[in-house]
Order: sequence, then structure tokens, then C-alpha cells
Amino acid sequence: MKPITCYFSIIFSAFLLLVSCVDDNSYSKLLEDEKTTVADYLKRMQINVIKTLPAENATWGEKDYYLSPQGFYFHLVKRGENTSDSLKIGDTIYPRFIEYSLKQNDNTTTSTWTPSDLAYPVPFIYGLNSETAICFHYAAKYMKYNFSEAKLIVPSVAGLKNYDAFNSGQLIDNQSNAVPKAYDFKIQFQR
Repeated sequence: MKPITCYFSIIFSAFLLLVSCVDDNSYSKLLEDEKTTVADYLKRMQINVIKTLPAENATWGEKDYYLSPQGFYFHLVKRGENTSDSLKIGDTIYPRFIEYSLKQNDNTTTSTWTPSDLAYPVPFIYGLNSETAICFHYAAKYMKYNFSEAKLIVPSVAGLKNYDAFNSGQLIDNQSNAVPKAYDFKIQFQR
């Protein structure tokens, strides 16, 4: 009996190794496809990628998108209420967004932009543990002020991670697929 058990254990281990390699290759292929989709979108939309975040009072070019260190692209559309009262860690943010597919022939959208789309937006606490995508936290950081609006282009690896201890920079990776998204994003916050 012992040789049979050993034989089945070896076969089962080889099967698990083979399956894990196949899954890894397919995810790797998905990431490559995602990079191609993002590059095609940037080219098709004639987006100018900039590496330095413009100064706070600078005018953004219509097609200028800042490539953030987190890996998503950010374009400030509306500065919001530029008061001395800017966003702080612990503020409650009430986000509104329209999510788009980056694929050319895919018209899939999800919207929470207006109260008719979603009466009460799902709030999140800026800079603290949250189920909200990491790109929303960082976009809010760049937006700074109440009623700011921005456009985002978010690869899955930059957008589908959630915060865990924002101040220490640890992330939880909950990505289930490699699907990049674009967002129209606006914030309202309160202390």
C-alpha cells in the first residue's frame, strides 16, 4: 500500500504544479494584454503623459495626464473650492464617478455621478483602512479640495488594491482580473 500512496502523491503534486503554472501564465498574458489596452487607449485619445505633477495653480492641458508613482494616470478637470481647508487624513469622502471600459468597442459604464444614479454615494475615510480602491485615495490626495473633479486611467494593478494602514503604505491586493478602467471622478468631503 505504501508505494501506491507515494505514487498518487507524486502524480497529485505534479498535477498541482502544472495547474499553477498554467494559471500563472494566463495571468501574465492578461497583464500583457492590459498594458496593450492602456497604450492603445492613450494613443487613440491622444493623451500626453507627463511625469511631474503640475503645480497647484497651474493650468492643465486638456490632454495632459500625470502618471502617478502608483501607476495610474491623473488629469485634474476642476480644482474645486480652493480654500485653506483642504483634504486631511480622516476626512469622510463622498465620491461620485463614472467608470468606463478602455476597450474601443466596449460601451460598458457604471455611474454614481448623480443622485438619480445612486441617491447616497458610499463614503470612505481618506487615508484609513478602506474597501475603496487605492486609486480613489490617491486621486483625492491630488485633488485636495471639496467639489474637485478629475479623470483617471487605472490599470488593474494600480486600481484594484485596497488600503491597509495608509500611513505605512501597506496594500492588500484583491485583484481578480486584469481589466483597466477609466473614471470621471469627483469628491465632496467633510470632517
